[in-house]
Amino acid sequence: MNRHPAMTSAILRTPLLALVALAFATPSASADRIYRTGGTPIEDCTVVEETVSQVVYRKGRKGSEQSIPSEEVIRIEYERVPTEIGEAESLLEEDDLESAVGLYSDYLEASLEKPDKRFPWAPAYAASRLIGLFGMVGDLEGARAAADRLLENFPESRYVPSAFVAKADALYRLEKFDRAQTTLAEFEKLIVKRNLSKRWTLECRLAQILTDRSLVGEGRRGRLKALESDAGQDYPTVRTRASVARAEAFLAEASDSADALQRAREIFEDVAQDPSADEEALAAAFAGIGECVFTAAIGDEAALRQALTAFMRVAVLYRDQVRYAPKAMFYAGRCFDQIGGEENKERAKKLYSRVVRDYPGSSWAEEAKNFRK
Repeated sequence: MNRHPAMTSAILRTPLLALVALAFATPSASADRIYRTGGTPIEDCTVVEETVSQVVYRKGRKGSEQSIPSEEVIRIEYERVPTEIGEAESLLEEDDLESAVGLYSDYLEASLEKPDKRFPWAPAYAASRLIGLFGMVGDLEGARAAADRLLENFPESRYVPSAFVAKADALYRLEKFDRAQTTLAEFEKLIVKRNLSKRWTLECRLAQILTDRSLVGEGRRGRLKALESDAGQDYPTVRTRASVARAEAFLAEASDSADALQRAREIFEDVAQDPSADEEALAAAFAGIGECVFTAAIGDEAALRQALTAFMRVAVLYRDQVRYAPKAMFYAGRCFDQIGGEENKERAKKLYSRVVRDYPGSSWAEEAKNFRK
C-alpha cells in the first residue's frame, strides 16, 4: 500500500519545539506499573518475585498475591527501590553514567554476599541494568561480561532470555560471530529444557537471524517475514521488532532503489502506529522514518523538519535504546545544520556534544566529533 509522504506528519504528533526543549531537560521519574503485551498496565501493585516463568505481585498495599507470565511483561517501573538503585537512577538523570555504573556494581556485589530480602527482585534487575549501561557507552566486552554474570548468578531470573540475546549481540558486534551463534544455541537448549514459552523460541530465532552474516537481501527479509507471520498477534513485540529489522534490510538497499526506500518507510510507519510495539521497536521505527525522510529530503526544509521530528522523538523518549538513540541524535544535529540559521547551528553542536558525552563508545560519537567544531 502506497502512502503520501504527508502521512508521516500524522504519526509524529509531538511538536518539534517541545522535543527540542525536552532533549536538554532532566527526565522525570517514572510511575510504578507493570507494562504487558496486549493489555493495559497493572498499576498500584508491589512486585514480590520475578522469575523466568512468572512475575508475582500484590495488588494494592495489602492485597493477595497474583501473577502474570513473564513472557507477557514488557517492562516494570518500580515505585520503591533500594536506596543505591534510586541514587544510581538519579545520577543517570544527571548524565553521570560512570558513577551510576559504580553504584549498581556496588549494590550487586553487596547483594551477592547478603541477599536483599526487602527487594528480592532488585539484584537481578541491577545485573540486567548493567548490561544496558555498558552497551550505552559502547563497552561491548563489559556488556558481554555483565550478561555472563547475570546468567551465572540469577539463572531463574526474568532477565535470563534478554541476557542471552544481549550477550549474543555483544559478541556479534565484537566480530566473534561463532561465539554469538553458540550463545544462541545454548539459549535454544534452555528453552527446550525448561519448556519455556513460544515467545522465547521466537526471540531466539530473531536473534539468530540478526547475528547470521550469511543472511542478506531477500534471504534475510524472507526469514524475517516468516518470523513475523509465526509471531502474529500473540507475540506482538517479537513481530514488530522483526518488522523493523525487515525494514532496515530494505533501507540498506535504498541507495540503489527508490522502491526499497519506500517499502522501508511504509513498514517503519506501520510499526510506529502499532500500539503493541515495545520501546526498542518504536525507537527503530522512528529512527527509520527519520532516515527515510532525510535520505529523500535533498535540501527540502519541510522534509528536513519531518526527519528532525522523528529523530528527536528517539533522542528524547528512547535514550536507553543504544542501537538507535546516538544515531538519531547525530542525524537530528545534521538536520539542524542543513535547515540552517545561527540558533539551529547551536542546537546541532549541542546534540553532537551529547552524542560524544552520552555514547562515547559508539561509532556515532566519532562521527559527531567531526561536526561539533
